[in-house]
Amino acid sequence: MSNSKLLIIFIFAIILHESFEKALWSYEYISVNIKKSGTEYIDSDIKVKRISRGRYGLNGFIDIKKDTTDKWIGNISILRSATGNNNYKPTPFEVPTDTVHNIMNGAYKRFFMNSVRNCTTNGVYFKGNFVPPITKRRILLNECNIRTEDWPYLSSGVYKVVVRILGPQYISWDFSFKAVSNIFPS
Repeated sequence: MSNSKLLIIFIFAIILHESFEKALWSYEYISVNIKKSGTEYIDSDIKVKRISRGRYGLNGFIDIKKDTTDKWIGNISILRSATGNNNYKPTPFEVPTDTVHNIMNGAYKRFFMNSVRNCTTNGVYFKGNFVPPITKRRILLNECNIRTEDWPYLSSGVYKVVVRILGPQYISWDFSFKAVSNIFPS
């Protein structure tokens, strides 16, 4: 093999290595909308806060007023709009309706727990499997951002992550964010 071919392979390997060390996409929060049927079991108020130029986080609270039981059920869906014009379409990423306790052991543990550990007071953290219930508590969020290293690749666009508690009281959080693909250098 000639030296020029080896040099090209070496350069390609460096570029490939550098691209895999970086996140494949980044995001910026746009808004949070909360809908609720009451506040007997759970209450919440979360807002997007500008941290610095181009950096935003979530501030607010989630007030769990009663210990959870197996009657607490919920789901999570992720919708995408190419342009953000409210023309959202479902993506394959979702957590079907299940008990909140099972969601804690699945999606929460895998995608959110390590992120909120550093920006919440009184959050829900555990090692191994989650042992119910989530006890009565007021969780405070301070400039929260979600680490996306363990998330699947999301192409550029505007996304809406809808987290719903369906019972015993209805509450939903619609987190909108703009995702930018980092696969190709700008």
